[in-house]
Formats: sequence, structure tokens, C-alpha cells
Amino acid sequence: MNTKLSSSRKRLILFYIAFAVAMLTTLVACGGSSSEKIPIGDTGVNITGVVVVDRFPPDCKQDSAACTMADKGSQYLVIWLDGELSYGSDVAYVTDSSGARYSVGNGLISGNNFLGQLVPESANGFTLHYQDADPIALGK
Repeated sequence: MNTKLSSSRKRLILFYIAFAVAMLTTLVACGGSSSEKIPIGDTGVNITGVVVVDRFPPDCKQDSAACTMADKGSQYLVIWLDGELSYGSDVAYVTDSSGARYSVGNGLISGNNFLGQLVPESANGFTLHYQDADPIALGK
């Protein structure tokens, strides 16, 4: 039985670990979540924050064990949610201002749900597309 992890799986695991540290840091520093919420259609789930960063956590030191850096030319797009959404490339995805489409993964860290993806550093103007909901401009 081969138990080796591929480099992409290792990178994803490190992303989730680093994201957990970032969420804890953010929650402690900010005293909780933002009061501004953006509803995602009729799902009952809201977007509570969006961040585009080159590392996790955002203020970590590049060489620390708890810091995951995006690959050169890439950045992390993370959408924080106040509930759980179904996901998959046909259910949830993000587009940028050029029209490029990115699948998103989801996760739960310290009780906080999120959608996330590694995107090109040059990408901006992100819009979330989710099933039958109207597209949502993310302001990043």
C-alpha cells in the first residue's frame, strides 16, 4: 500500500493548516467576524469576508513552519462563510475580470466555513457563481 502524498495534496494540507492559524489570528485580533454579510441567494449562507493573500497567515514570517507561501505568480483567494455550502466545479466557482474560471474547494476551520482557491497573482475582480443564485461580485 503506497501512503505517499502527492505534492499537490501536501500543498493543500499545508494551505488548510496555515489557513487555520490565520483564522485564529484574525478572530483574536478582530474580536470575531465582520458584521457585513452578503447573502448567497436563498441558501441561508452568507459571505462574511473575502481575502486575497500571498501567504497564510497573512502576517506570518516566510520561513516559519506555520506559514504557507503561494507559489510564485499565485495568490490565495479565500471566501469566509457563516454556513456550509455544497461545492464542486458545476455548483460553485469563481471568475475573474478576464472571464477566467476557477473551481473552489471548501473547508471548515475552527468552526468557520470557507471556499478557497490558488489563483494567478494578476487575477482580480472576482465574482462568485453558485448554483441558481445571482453572481456575487467579491470586491477583490
